[in-house]
Order: sequence, then structure tokens, then C-alpha cells
Amino acid sequence: MSLFACALVAHAQQNATELPPLPRPELTEQWEPVPPVVSVPASTGIPSDAVVLFDGSNLDAWESTDKKNATPRWKLDPAERSMTVVPKTGNLRTKASFGDVQIHLEWRSPAVIKKEGQGRGNSGVLIMGLYELQVLDSHENPTYANGQAGSIYKQFPPLVNASRIPGEWQTYDIVFIAPRFNADGSLASPARMTAIHNGVVVQHDTVLRGPTEYRGLPAYKAHAGKLPFTLQNHGGDLVSFRNIWVRDLSFPPPPPIPDLPPLPTHRLRKRNNSPKNTSLTMKHSNTKNTSATPNALSRRRFLQTAATATAAVAFGAPFISRSWAAAGAKSPYRNLVSANRKVRVACIGIGGRGYSNLSGIIDAGGEIAALCDVHFERGSRAFYGHPNVPRYRDFRQMLEEMDKKIDAVAISTPDHMHFPATLMAIERGKHVYVEKPLTHTIGEARVLKAATQKHGVVSQMGNQGHAKEGTRLTKEWIDAGVIGTVREIHSWTNRPGVPGRRPIWPQDVPWPTKDTEKTRYALSPDTLDWNLWLGVAPVRPYTHNLAPFDWRGFWDYGCGALGDMGCHIMDAAYWALNLSGDCKVSADAEGGSAVCGPKASTITYEFPARGSLPPIKYVWYDGGRKPVAPKELGADGKLSTGGTLYYGDKGIMYSPSDYSESVKLLPESKMKEFTKRPARTIRRIPKANQYREWLDAIQGGEHAPGSNIVDHAAGLTEFVSLGNLALRTGKPIQWDATRAVCTGMPEAQILINKNYRVY
Repeated sequence: MSLFACALVAHAQQNATELPPLPRPELTEQWEPVPPVVSVPASTGIPSDAVVLFDGSNLDAWESTDKKNATPRWKLDPAERSMTVVPKTGNLRTKASFGDVQIHLEWRSPAVIKKEGQGRGNSGVLIMGLYELQVLDSHENPTYANGQAGSIYKQFPPLVNASRIPGEWQTYDIVFIAPRFNADGSLASPARMTAIHNGVVVQHDTVLRGPTEYRGLPAYKAHAGKLPFTLQNHGGDLVSFRNIWVRDLSFPPPPPIPDLPPLPTHRLRKRNNSPKNTSLTMKHSNTKNTSATPNALSRRRFLQTAATATAAVAFGAPFISRSWAAAGAKSPYRNLVSANRKVRVACIGIGGRGYSNLSGIIDAGGEIAALCDVHFERGSRAFYGHPNVPRYRDFRQMLEEMDKKIDAVAISTPDHMHFPATLMAIERGKHVYVEKPLTHTIGEARVLKAATQKHGVVSQMGNQGHAKEGTRLTKEWIDAGVIGTVREIHSWTNRPGVPGRRPIWPQDVPWPTKDTEKTRYALSPDTLDWNLWLGVAPVRPYTHNLAPFDWRGFWDYGCGALGDMGCHIMDAAYWALNLSGDCKVSADAEGGSAVCGPKASTITYEFPARGSLPPIKYVWYDGGRKPVAPKELGADGKLSTGGTLYYGDKGIMYSPSDYSESVKLLPESKMKEFTKRPARTIRRIPKANQYREWLDAIQGGEHAPGSNIVDHAAGLTEFVSLGNLALRTGKPIQWDATRAVCTGMPEAQILINKNYRVY
């Protein structure tokens, strides 16, 4: 014990008799009012104080919203005590009204899949007829995150996807606190919702932005304190419901959620509606100093660093091994955090996927130390949830002001801003977690790889499938020769959309203008700093929906369908078969332009022999295109919405998902005979938790994260990005990996090392 500690103990002992006596324990005991007794019979599971709205026998508690006929006409099934939507009969609405309420119901989407996306088992629970918890078949059915099962529709995605397979009964348990309004109609406190899907919390005391809106932003308008709730008839999707009961929660109203504390004016700088394209040096947008900041990136320094990075990659830079414990060595990383405290993480981009990353970091044991988003309305969920955490619009200012108070940074911005934010964090010695794709260009990926090595930081790219079991099995089975020598691979995705259906995001469209987008072309909302959102990209006028989602298809900000899903779907193949180095890449596309990605494409990579590995062909499909299904798939021969086929000279391997959750041999009979499996040679990640893997390494763990920038993420991003080079140049490319150039195509260089705007 130190002298200081000993002195403290001695002082406490000397003054022990001077302490006041402890209060009697009875002073803090409350005996009244006595809580009422509520019994829950095991036979029904329904609390004794619940109101049963549907037990399968009748629809007496309901009415139709059909203006011509209020009689409920959904189909009853007495045998399973359920009711099923009947097309063109309207929604069902409770006759009784509710305010604060607990709701239990069970629902089932059709077992037979006829559509995809929002067309599969779509319904909803509209509490008070206004606030929708989405019902949808979300089992292996990609759609926008805030439109899947468990989402507060068009506002907040679920924390996790807890969906069961189509045709199985699912449960919702909902606690809803109604909004309160002042006498003048203004909002006193917003609505809040907790939702549990199949026993899993998917909304945790979520603060709603207002009633559900299909188009536009939600906004509260005063309404009655109690209103009926509604079950949606969405275009006749045959969704079924059963066992519906509610409990009134008319307890004293909760206190209003306080307004966010006012922010300094330099952080809430009024947006600049006229951003200018003046230089190739990044500066602070809110400083009067016209010189570059110490961590600003000039094009000259970028190209110098890129050249250094290219040389380092080509000629053997210092290498951080994936595991050092076996050699008896200590972690090679710098700025490690003691295991006795939490890792302090700053988050850049906190809406949508950023909020999921923030939640994942907290669940894995991290501490949120700062929050940054250029769109405060999008960041409101995180801001309300962490009212005492400093808030910023500009990540550059956050990194400077919070430098000594953060250990690591999570970057979840649009693709074009991954690189500047990540590089600035790395150069300050901060560990980084970056959403996929790692960067917007190949040149940026190589710079980040060199910078990560130089500064010794722990890194992880957010392609969560790399931590999953299926990815490891794929590599182990291929290494063991289970299907022989692999010479051809086919991968596909339904992004950005499939023909005849509403796209997940638009591609093959012109840039919106006043003439083409009259109803959507407007000034950016007050909560969005459009200049900061554009960041290093060229100046463009604000257009609705580009932020926060549709940017994916526009080349200035996103990397199209390939960039969005490639780092997931192509990951296992890249890792298992070393798909790196020199190669030829060609593309066949439907549509597309210098502004926007194509509606659909097929991209073919051809790699020569690589060491002991033979030549191999890899083919990528998007926009609804798919390879020919192998006959070994079976009678129906239907491929999944996203997945990969591996063709070896001894068999076929099939991964029927976007994230390599699983892999199997074809035909099914061969999989059943496959009882003697190869030994596990690759370390498993507990609960496949990529956040915990990253935090463990920051706290001196024994292994590098699997998708770290140096060993994996930079190379995977380069592999994926080569396909976009072929798309955007419109020609087959011959990639020279050593020099980082497309041989004989100098026009491609601006796509490999791009220009940057001052903002």
C-alpha cells in the first residue's frame, strides 16, 4: 500500500468516532400503497387484469376501417384460434381506446413466399392508429432497416433481427407510453416504446419522432390521450394474428424528456447553403484560420502517403501478425487501454447503421465518450439516450477537443467520408472501427493500411460476417480440399433492387434537378449541415433523400451495390482463396453513368495462378441477376436472394446468405453423408461479436481483430473496388497490384486517387 493510501486509512480510523450515526432503516421503507395482486395462470399466460381483445372465438372487440362497411370481415380459424387478413376489407381497429398500454399479440406471415422486400408478409400494429410497429417477414428478406420486422416504421430499425422463418408464429410484447400535449397543443413529452420480439428486446424505451409517415418526416400534432389501435391490411398480405390482450398502464405520467442542453454556437453553426469548391485541402468549416490544420489532408500529402503505402504494400512493410500469444510475445499495438477500465469510444455517424454500431459497442463493454453527426435529427436517438455525452457536428473539432478523453473512434458515415475521418483518428493514435467498405477508393485503402501500420492502432472493418461460423467453415473446408480445387466462384445480391419491384435505393438515375424533382428539391432541413455532409465531395445542391440513404448509388458518395454488399458476400471467398494481386476485371452493366451506378451488373474477375493456387474466375451479380442454379440444388432450383456458389473439381459448396452465416455441400444427400468434418484450424469469435473482438485487442488481448485493416480489410476493399473500376471506365481493366494502376488506362487513375474539396 502506498504512503498516500496508508495516510487515508489512518485518517479514517482517527476520525471514525466523529461520524454521525446512521439513520434507522425504517426511514426508507415504504409500506403504502400496496401493489394489487395480478395472477398469471400457466394455462393461458394472460394476466388477470388484462383485457382480452381476441381469443379466436369472435371479432366482437373490433371494427373495420372500411368506410363502406364497418363490420370486420377478416377470416376466423376456430381450430387454431386465429384471424387472417382478407384482401380489400380494410384494417381492423379496436372499439376500445387506449393511452399508456401493454400489448401482447402473436402474428404469422404466410409460409409460402411469393414476394420479397416489403411485399412479404407486410402488416403493422398502429398504436393509437398513429405509431406503427412494423410486421414483416424479415427472415432472409433484405429491405430498408427501418422497415423490417420490429422497426418503428420509417423511424428506428430494431436493435436486432429476431425473426422466425415464414409460417411460424411470432410474438410481440409492447409497452407504449402515449405522448403528452400542453393546453396550447404543443408537445409536452413524446411517445416512447419498448418492444420485445420473440422474447428479444428490439426497441428499448425508444423516443418516437412523431406519428408514422410513409413520405416525409414525422411531426407531432395534438390528439386525444386515448385512441384505438389498428392491425394493418397491407395490400392483402395474408398475415394472421391470435392471442391479443392488453393491460392499461394509467400510472402517473412520466416526466417529460428534457430538451438537449444548448450547444456552443460554434458547434451548431448555421448551415452553409452555398458550399464552395475552392481547394484540395481539408480545413475546419467553422474556423477563421485559413491555414490547414495539423491533421488536414492536402492532395500533395495524400499522393505522397499513397506512394509510400503502395511501396510498403508491394515491397514488404512491417507486418502485425494476427496472433502473438503463441509466440510468447506481447501485443504489438500502441496506446492500449487497461483491462481495469472501459474503452472510451467516440462515434462519428450515429443514425441508422451508426446507431447499431454504437449499441453493439456498448453491449460489448465499451463506453461512449463523444457523439458526432452532421444531421442532429438523425442523431436524436443517440443524443437522447446519452444526454451527458458531448455532441458535435464536425468530427475534426471533436477529435481535437476530445483528444485526451477518447481511446478509439467508430466511423459510420457515408462511404466518401470514411477515409478523412479514419485517417485523422489514426494519426492521433486512436484505434478505429470503420464501416464497410473501408474506403471510397483503392488509393485511400492503401493509405489507411500504411497509416495503421505506422501508428500501431487496433482496427476493425464492420463486415460482421467475417466473425461468423460460416466464414470459418468455408476457409477450413476449402483448405482441406473438401470440394477439391476451386476454380470458379459465383456471388450475387438483390441490391440495389430487382426488376419489377421498388428498388432498395435508386441507381441508373440522373442527378435530381429542379425540373426533375420539383416536389423534392428544397433547402436542407435546419437539423442538417449540408456542407459538412458533402464533406470532401464536390459541391451539389441539397436534394431530398440523398441523405440519409439514397447516396449509396451515386459515385460521389457511395460505391453502388458492389460496395454496399461486396465486403459481406465476397469476404469468405477472398479470404479462403487469396483473391488478391494482379488480375483482369470486366463488367457487363445495364445503365449507369458518370454520376450514378447501373441498375444491374455482372462483373468477372480473372486471377492467374497465385503460388500453389491455380487460376480462378470469380463472377459477381447484382440488381436481380443471378448465376444459373446448379442441378445439384434440387427440384425447385431456387437460389437465395444473396449468396455464393463455390465450384471445385470434386463438388459444389453453397453459402445461401449475405453474411456467410452457414455453408453446405450440394446436393443435400452429399451434405448428409458429410459426417467426418475437417478439424477446426481457425479461432472462433465468442458469439461472433466483432465489437468485443476489437475491444479485446485494444485492451491488450492475444489476437488481432479478424477484419483489421492491415491483414484483411484493405485488401478486401481493393478486391471489391476493382469491380467498380471496370464499371466506371466501361472497359476491361488489367490490374497491376504492385504499381496500383490499370495497365494502359491512365484515365482510371482519378478513380484510384481522387480529388478532395475544402469544406
